[in-house]
Amino acid sequence: MDVAEITLRIVPVDQVILHEGQDPLVIKKLGERLRSDGLLRNPPIVAQAGQRYIVLDGATRTGALNYLGVRDTLVQIVDYAAHNISLDSWYHLIVKTPPSELLARISGIDGTIIERVEPKQAEHDLTLGISMCYLKLRNGATYNVIGVDHLELNIGLLNRIVDVYRGRTDVYRAVTTDLNILTREYPDLQMIVVFPRYTPAQVTRLALNGAKLPMGITRHLIGGRAIGINLPLERLESNESLEEKNAWLQKWLMEKIHERKVRFYQEPVFVFDE
Repeated sequence: MDVAEITLRIVPVDQVILHEGQDPLVIKKLGERLRSDGLLRNPPIVAQAGQRYIVLDGATRTGALNYLGVRDTLVQIVDYAAHNISLDSWYHLIVKTPPSELLARISGIDGTIIERVEPKQAEHDLTLGISMCYLKLRNGATYNVIGVDHLELNIGLLNRIVDVYRGRTDVYRAVTTDLNILTREYPDLQMIVVFPRYTPAQVTRLALNGAKLPMGITRHLIGGRAIGINLPLERLESNESLEEKNAWLQKWLMEKIHERKVRFYQEPVFVFDE
């Protein structure tokens, strides 16, 4: 991959929109860290939709900049249809809280139906959109959670389901439903909440309509991320026009390239200072 393929741009924060919810406490904490560092290390990754930019990765960073009142932000613009971008889902792992308590709370949400099914049926129904998620208990019992036949309304119900446990118990994320693997890593695991794999078209529709998925469900795998930019916040906060800021940005980036400070890592890496 060539550095010329990367599109970095400074855009107004109010034109950057989200497809997922946020945690105000996490945003506040990151905002304070950004203010202390004085740097935006890694730009949010966005897909352009007209005059707006949909955040694929970096919702908390975007929220932190809003929290700080920063007018503009640096983003990396990608083609959502590109071959090096894929969209998957995280599953939520709930520990400690008894499954019976969680099932009772979820059953009490108006508009949802819970029915016990075989694991293969649960996967089948989730793939076809018959259910909006399914629950897999530690003992292997599996329950479909069925909503309504409308994307935005289902997302509203899904947020209410996640609100049942988020903030009340420890929640972790995983990409597998294999209980043998998960119970070794999480001995107190009680339930897995399995979400569907959304499409880029659905994510775009939700963002443009102002509907937000629960935080921590979509998992965008993006090749060619630009990290370690370390752009000074004062540059984003300055009263210069966007044209002036972007002209400065291009000059600054070219200097980095000429000084051979830009590297492309083709192999996976571990980063320990995020």
